[in-house]
Amino acid sequence: MIALCAALLCVCTAAVGEISAHDESHRMAERVHGEPWAERTGSRETHALITMYDLYCEDCGQVIQENVRREETQQPHDWRVTWEEPTCTEPGRGVRVCAVCGEEDVIETPAVGHCYMWMDVRLPNGEVESQYVCTVCGDVAQTRGQSSAQVNYNSTITSFGPMTRELIGGGVWNRVTPLNLEDEGVFTYPLIAGDQYTVGTATVINEKGKQVISYKLNTKNITVHTETLVIYPSLEALRTGENAVAVEFNQPLEIEKFFGDDKLVLIAITLKADFDPRDAGVQSFREDKALIHSLSALID
Repeated sequence: MIALCAALLCVCTAAVGEISAHDESHRMAERVHGEPWAERTGSRETHALITMYDLYCEDCGQVIQENVRREETQQPHDWRVTWEEPTCTEPGRGVRVCAVCGEEDVIETPAVGHCYMWMDVRLPNGEVESQYVCTVCGDVAQTRGQSSAQVNYNSTITSFGPMTRELIGGGVWNRVTPLNLEDEGVFTYPLIAGDQYTVGTATVINEKGKQVISYKLNTKNITVHTETLVIYPSLEALRTGENAVAVEFNQPLEIEKFFGDDKLVLIAITLKADFDPRDAGVQSFREDKALIHSLSALID
């Protein structure tokens, strides 16, 4: 057999890459390069088992073809995920690793940013100092010296509904109010300050294809610095900010023009205001369990 291989060597050499020419004179065998390994495929969600080998003749030892790549059937990744929540200053970081092939993906979400408000803080010596404090992490950005009042400065006021962090994650407590655009009528919701006090009422009117949103505070002693009204057509819009509609209070909106076929919207009323929690128009906030359940059910 060795003599036969040598006699046909010229045929083998002339037919490089043509395996069928060798089949008549050589007994093919594979010499595998180490252990097979898993490799990600173009779909990014599957991997294949890769084997590299040389094709040679078992009788004469001649290498017929080098570095042949064989790709086995695609298999799904077996992802194992770890996640670190974002903080005010540090981004969130998610790492997923395939337990089969070791493929690794890293996903980052931006830091949530500080959420400051003026608060009166009692110092160890008994004095009260006004501090501009982050309600998430407690960072103190500014102080305004001694204060004899209990005014909450630059407090965040939102309309009642599920918390943002309960809907899309993160550390922001701000609430949004779900509304079914097919429901006509007048709908009222409490205005919540710092998630601690009820300070007013938000009103949404849906009638004859138009929508009007307004609010009323329970006392004249609340100083509003800024007011914003944003309507989100979906949870994804709330998460990314895309397709959100910024509108004005007390201005009629054409529902079909602004929202098309959307049936559910999330209304975000955000006021920045100073108020004294001792004022007769300010009450301690107690969550209405039945109302929050019915609003959350609209999203589900």
